[in-house]
Amino acid sequence: MGRFSREANMIDPRTGYVYETEDGGPSGFYKFVPNSRGKLWRGGALYMLAVKNSPNIDLRVAGAAAHPIGSMWDVTWVRIDDPMAATKSCYEQGAAKGGAAFARLEGAWWGNKTGFFLTTNGGVVGEGQIAPGDYRQSEWAGACYSPDGKWLFVNIQTPGITFAIKGPWGKGPL
Repeated sequence: MGRFSREANMIDPRTGYVYETEDGGPSGFYKFVPNSRGKLWRGGALYMLAVKNSPNIDLRVAGAAAHPIGSMWDVTWVRIDDPMAATKSCYEQGAAKGGAAFARLEGAWWGNKTGFFLTTNGGVVGEGQIAPGDYRQSEWAGACYSPDGKWLFVNIQTPGITFAIKGPWGKGPL
């Protein structure tokens, strides 16, 4: 499924594809397409996210230069030819084909119809996409919804806090 500093995974239940975040800088966002659904040990193909018509877009920017909240891009996937990274890292291989650069990708979770992931220090204030309180030196460690979909639970490793954020969330991405 690739050799890189993996942080989190999520699986699309419809396709069986595994999406993977890389915790490094710069880092990539990857998709593993297994040869046999649900049998990851049988191998597959690894791809890195690229933004259509914007090769090597740098999505690491923070502060005033950050992309506005709600920005959307059409994406494509570039194949990682050597997922074991024998001579070049997976990120270097993807970047050579126009893959997007992220700043230390962190948690990932699958919602009702789509996946979500976040960075450590992106966004307008440089604290990632979600930042309650002042936890600039802390790491987001995961998120999940309550079974009824009304509460979003998010975790921060240090000082070991879980936040419960109440919806309603409406339709579409957060």
